[in-house]
Amino acid sequence: MKTVIFESHKDKQLRKGLIAYSVVLLAGLFVALSAVLFAGSSEALVVDRGISCSGAARSGAECNVLGYPQNVNHMFGCYNKGAGFKCYEVPANSNEALPGCFLDTDGQWKNCGCDIAACENACRNNNANNPGSHTQGWTCNGCGQNFLCGCTVSPTIVPTTGTPTPPPQGCPSTQARFLVGNSGLVKSGQFQLTSVPPFEYSVLINGDVNQKFQGTVVLTTPNTSRTHNNGDTRQVPTPHVAGNYRLVASLNGEVCDTAEVRLINAEITNLQCWETGCNDSDKQCAPGSGLSCVNNRCVNPQYPNNPDCKPDVTLKCWETGCSTQGNVCENGLSCLNNRCVNPQYPENPTCEAVPGITLDKMTPNGPGPYNVGQIVPFRITITNTGQTTYSVISFRDSWNTSRLDFIRIINNANGNDVTSNFTINRTMGVVSSNDITTFLGDLGPGQSYNLRFEFRALAATNRTCNDVSIVPNGGNQMTDDACVSINQPPPTDM
Repeated sequence: MKTVIFESHKDKQLRKGLIAYSVVLLAGLFVALSAVLFAGSSEALVVDRGISCSGAARSGAECNVLGYPQNVNHMFGCYNKGAGFKCYEVPANSNEALPGCFLDTDGQWKNCGCDIAACENACRNNNANNPGSHTQGWTCNGCGQNFLCGCTVSPTIVPTTGTPTPPPQGCPSTQARFLVGNSGLVKSGQFQLTSVPPFEYSVLINGDVNQKFQGTVVLTTPNTSRTHNNGDTRQVPTPHVAGNYRLVASLNGEVCDTAEVRLINAEITNLQCWETGCNDSDKQCAPGSGLSCVNNRCVNPQYPNNPDCKPDVTLKCWETGCSTQGNVCENGLSCLNNRCVNPQYPENPTCEAVPGITLDKMTPNGPGPYNVGQIVPFRITITNTGQTTYSVISFRDSWNTSRLDFIRIINNANGNDVTSNFTINRTMGVVSSNDITTFLGDLGPGQSYNLRFEFRALAATNRTCNDVSIVPNGGNQMTDDACVSINQPPPTDM
């Protein structure tokens, strides 16, 4: 039996209308979805957040505090794209047109220096034990603008058979440091014997005195050496004499960090250089003399082979005729790498003074985190490691003004406030001086400048860095930086 369904003309029209409407609706949804996907791709490139910024040099950092969620490998910058200066989300480190660049103090657009690889490494390190996809906040070195990167951490695959051999533990974030008098924890530098005690050493993890290094620690002094297996704070063995003190922290055969300081005696050039009266068993010279016991003689450690305390430039610097197996050189020369060399200039065949200078920036209280409102100190040490004097040293230090507020600069050598000797641009976040020797004095061989920069924490961030650069005697520029993290302060009961 066949069933017949009768359909009126009105029903046919309604059915055709519904079909046509469904087709139009699906087509519209497809177009809308395509537009959303295309717009999302375009928005990931450049997004106008609709918030104005000043457009001044380095003003991109003003856009760091927006609070909008960022796309991976993108940052907020301040650009004028035809409608006035506004905050845009742009790709980090793009070299095309303005995105990823910043307006420097000389009015030129420059690359931001957004180290995406370093950000991704930190992302993987911070989530090493948490497989999956993660994001990490970072700050561009050149412009101080924040960006976001991402990483994927793969789960550790454990073999199903046998007992896996764990890989050797790598170096943690290690800081080998000396505590020298009132100078605090230092990694390098030269200090007067009269500035100690205290004179101690320790190896910290992440700058935290409560986290002790569990590897091997070796301390070498002018007279002896000691080795132990943890980073607890220990006193440097006495007596303290002039010379080099070196600290090496190693884990599983890998050197994690080193520190080296030099103690000098200001009166040593007035002393007789060679004296008898000590032996290698007790290595004792006259107390307070600053002399060191070498080969049963009390000698000036600056000139251990020269009885008149002056470099013997009449000696030929390089000669053959010795071996490191025991042959002895004559005329005060020392055997080094099968050559008889002048010990004052072991690597210089002309026996002429050679320049040398180091720049070190660090956070003496560790990288944080600091709370908003807390004082954040940085220490900058400039040391003359050569044999010439530096009479002109230009200086520049910069910081992120949205994260830190500049307070003052202290000369650690005497505790004086030297802020007025620098040019301070709080808007740009720059401290500069054409020549710091005009108020700190010429930097002679073995001397150091030790400056303390103080800031107040303004806003929370995973990482903000202060950059320092110098140009000594019109030579090549040297740079260094130090970074800290800042937390929001905990809430208080009312």
